[in-house]
Amino acid sequence: MAVATIDKNRPIAMQYLRLSADNGNIPAQLRLAQLLFSQPNPKEREEGLTYIQRAAATGDPQAVSLLHQAQALLAQQAQAQQTPTDGVAPNNM
Repeated sequence: MAVATIDKNRPIAMQYLRLSADNGNIPAQLRLAQLLFSQPNPKEREEGLTYIQRAAATGDPQAVSLLHQAQALLAQQAQAQQTPTDGVAPNNM
């Protein structure tokens, strides 16, 4: 029953979380960032990264740590998406 309530109220909860984050509340920025960054939509992930950066800019240690983790994850994903550009197919033997 609690899960249904959370799902039902998610848009309202996100609205209040975003309002708090936009007003500089660091815990709200970090929670919203985590929620957005975990989404498959690249736009939401980018928005999540923005909130992490805003929180990290205050010097908050947790935010700085989360920013480093997010940057490392993005770098890994970018590297995984790179394909050979020299026209040579990889040898699968």
